[in-house]
This record gives sequence, structure tokens and C-alpha cells, in this order.
Amino acid sequence: AHFQAARRNELRNVLLGIPVVILSAVVGATVAFQSSSDTRVKAAVGTLSVIAGILASLQTFLRHAERAEKHRIAAVRYGSLRRELEEVFLFRSREEPFPQKFVESFRMRWAALDRETPMLPGGIVQRVAAERAAVFADSFGRAVDRKA
Repeated sequence: AHFQAARRNELRNVLLGIPVVILSAVVGATVAFQSSSDTRVKAAVGTLSVIAGILASLQTFLRHAERAEKHRIAAVRYGSLRRELEEVFLFRSREEPFPQKFVESFRMRWAALDRETPMLPGGIVQRVAAERAAVFADSFGRAVDRKA
């Protein structure tokens, strides 16, 4: 889910950044080569300049690039915990009890990571939960009814 949030923020950063660059370039070129005293041209250049400034301000304020990086880091760290848990399941026998020290340590590290990571947007959480529910299966390979 954090990888999806990172991609979403990267896209938003690009969608704001490209118009800023284009509009700034157009305004700069128009001002540099402006020989017309036509008020419509001046109004258009002024409007483009204001729009470019607003988009640049939004890009700075919303910090999509920074958010994307935080989600990417969170995804990697959660992935590391998941792989660690998979290894414990893989290498312990089914008869032996789950190591309590591991459980306590794992729970503390998971909680610390939860405190450090950014919140996921609700839409992404719902989409990922639906995807996971669709492929969730019990140890016999049958689909599990999670409503029961």
C-alpha cells in the first residue's frame, strides 16, 4: 500500500511540476520578446504568471515528492518485517510453540514503524484490503469467508 501511495504522490508531483515549468518558460519567453503594447497580451502573460506562481506554491506546500519518499521507505521497512515473519514461519516446525521473545520484539518493532510512517490515504487502504481479501486463502488453499 505504501508503494502505491508513493507512486500516487510521484504522479501528483509531476502533474504539478510540468505545468509550472511550461508556464514559467512561456511567461519568461513572452516577457523577454514582448514588443506589443496590446493589453490582451499583457493580461494573458499576467494570468499565466499568476497560474505558474500558484502551481509552484501548491507544489511546495503539498510536498508530494517528500511524501512519496516517506511512503517508499515505509514500504521497504514493512516488507522487511514481513519477510522476517515469513522466515520464522518457514523455519520453525509446526509442533513447536511460536517463540514469545520474537513475538514481543516483532510487535514492538511493528508498533514503532506504525508510529513513524505516514498515514495511507483511505482509498488506497480500501483498494489494497479488497485485493488482499480476494486472494486470501487458508492453509488448505480454499478461499476463506472473512465475514464468518
